[in-house]
Amino acid sequence: ASVGIIGSLLLTMGGVLRFMKKRKISKSLLVFVTLFILAAGQLTARAESSNNLVVRLEDPAIPVIGDFNITFVVMDLVGERTIAYECFKKSPSDSGYVSFDTGSTIAGGDTNNCLVDENVLDEDGTYYFKVEVSAESDSAVSEEVSTSYDSEGPGRPKYIEKDKKTSCKNEITLKTADDGDETVRVEVYRSDEMEFTVKDSNRIKSKDLGSDEKYTFIDEFSGDDCGKKFYYGVRAFDASGNASKVRSEEITETTTVEKEGETTIETEAYIVSGTSVGTGEEGAEGAEVVLESREDEDKGEGEGDEGSVLGTSETEETKGFLQGLQNTLKTKWWLWGLGLLFLIIIANVVRRKKANKQ
Repeated sequence: ASVGIIGSLLLTMGGVLRFMKKRKISKSLLVFVTLFILAAGQLTARAESSNNLVVRLEDPAIPVIGDFNITFVVMDLVGERTIAYECFKKSPSDSGYVSFDTGSTIAGGDTNNCLVDENVLDEDGTYYFKVEVSAESDSAVSEEVSTSYDSEGPGRPKYIEKDKKTSCKNEITLKTADDGDETVRVEVYRSDEMEFTVKDSNRIKSKDLGSDEKYTFIDEFSGDDCGKKFYYGVRAFDASGNASKVRSEEITETTTVEKEGETTIETEAYIVSGTSVGTGEEGAEGAEVVLESREDEDKGEGEGDEGSVLGTSETEETKGFLQGLQNTLKTKWWLWGLGLLFLIIIANVVRRKKANKQ
């Protein structure tokens, strides 16, 4: 190959000399052209005798919020050689590149990946990546690519409330967290089950909304959905797509239990909440909406056990007997009739006694 290149250069120089003699071009120009051709030949020769490996990196998404792959393509111009590769990263706190994955490709080259997971993404900020490959005495280093990692989601929305307008219409009001402009969008979900999983099929609203903002909208439904009792949840997203924990409406239900001689009023307060996983693109699925107790909710976010239901009972000892009697009289109306008949009989007896004395 080198002999062919040299021959081509000599033929080219000969042609240039003939041309310059015919055109009577100066010797200084001739020297310049000659030097240029020699330099070009030297560069070509170097390229011909240089590395036979080529590696290219694919640019990662910007930003990233979780695990992803560094994808690269490697080619071997020689072929029939196994190519070893090593992936390197430089995090915000690294002073230089650090190896985090190694492996080998099939002979001749291939497309491969290095997994970037939580072991690599140990802090928020900008990360740089490169790949080094080698086969026998040849080696090559890829260009550098970078991305930013954002693991912090926005604050959990402050509340979501439901106001039933008709059997086919609910007014929903929510307010985002005061999280320093982290919130840029919210998604609202609806289900006729108290515990449900957030997914595209039960997302009813996506709205661009900033931090500490209030928003009200009408949720209308029709057909068989009219008359159903729906439960609502909301979560916020930041600019990177990170999702907050789910906030849902607080649901309070009161049940009266009658017992002999007393009445017990049991109040159950339900708070639907959950956690979110996955990306935030078009409502990342996988967030579970589960029951959580009011007591745990008062502790603040991140505390308390999810999946529990708080039930509080209050027994009114003083009013129990009277309230129980009142409930009994309401349900057993025939007692009123017996009492009235008893009073009439007594009145007649008294009247007859007075008449006999006279």
